Amino acid sequence: MAITIPLCPDLQAFMDVLDMAIDYTMQHEVRDLVNSTIISFVYERVYKQYTPHVYIRWREQGGLSDVNNLNATYDVQTKTLTVQDVRDDPDTVEWRWKKSGDPDMTVADIVEKGGPYSWRVRIKPRPFHQPAEDYLVRGGFIDRALTNSLAANLGGWSY
Repeated sequence: MAITIPLCPDLQAFMDVLDMAIDYTMQHEVRDLVNSTIISFVYERVYKQYTPHVYIRWREQGGLSDVNNLNATYDVQTKTLTVQDVRDDPDTVEWRWKKSGDPDMTVADIVEKGGPYSWRVRIKPRPFHQPAEDYLVRGGFIDRALTNSLAANLGGWSY
């Protein structure tokens, strides 16, 4: 015979508040941290690698380092934040689809994979998403941002 003991109302209320605080922090403070880190890695691992002669970099005005090209989605069930640079170029979308077979391939994908490019040039892959994630996780930056925000918003709570 199993005995089920319900949570006390105060504990359930605290867990609900904690869940809301985690969701808010992930969708705001952590998202902003991830965005700025990705942009930093774009500058270091993409822009600093070479100076293009075939095209002009858009940078913050629609390029890889434009925060408006960073798409963030958050799953409240799993508490998972996903941020991806979705920089696209409508002028080359059909060409990219024909060359790669992937209708969803973005300019960010091409930069990270090293092609296919629409001109005759060989540029090595310049990944920036995974290195940014590794830096944030291994450095404990995500954990600290989450812990600091929860401590500030839950009246000094900390673990």
